[in-house]
Amino acid sequence: MMAHIVEQGSDEWRALRAGRVGGTSCAALLTNGKNGNGLGVGAQAMVYRKAAEYITGPEDDTYINAAMERGTALEPIARRRYENEYFCTVQQVGYISEGEYLGVSPDGLVGEDGGLEIKCPAAEEFLRFFDTREMKKEYYTQVQWSLYISGRKWWDFVYYHPEFAPMDLICERFYPDAGMFAAWDEKVPVYCAEVARVLNKVEAGKAVS
Repeated sequence: MMAHIVEQGSDEWRALRAGRVGGTSCAALLTNGKNGNGLGVGAQAMVYRKAAEYITGPEDDTYINAAMERGTALEPIARRRYENEYFCTVQQVGYISEGEYLGVSPDGLVGEDGGLEIKCPAAEEFLRFFDTREMKKEYYTQVQWSLYISGRKWWDFVYYHPEFAPMDLICERFYPDAGMFAAWDEKVPVYCAEVARVLNKVEAGKAVS
């Protein structure tokens, strides 16, 4: 694991992410496939997409909608609110890489053992989570991937909405999911080998052309 102190959204950050499975794409590696290597359809498609990023550079993912702008603006406030609430200091790390093909963009690291994921949803979604404490599946997978890549012992998941003070911060702590980790332990080496195979084939083709 290597931590990179870069600004999220910067060109350097986008270059680090290019070709790597991250928190929003790791779910594809949880699905079993029927082909010989055991990868699901989504994971096999991701092999070609990520291999292509290595060759052509990062995809143009600069589209930003209003909800994303709102989240970006509120995230530093939520981070300070979390620090004040739990008497800790959050270390901002733009990206964590693991090998050539894996990584994650954490919202922060806490002490020696913890990490932080911040979401700043719309009011109705904030209230839904406040009422039910039911975490969206994609967010749970994202948190588990952060734990998997970072090797940390726990990860705090924070929902923040300033207009609901003093209950504006909801925090749930999560620990490694053994079942999910076992699935990644099985699929990640296969996936990485497939990406390497495709890239090596491209290089071999260049050599004889």
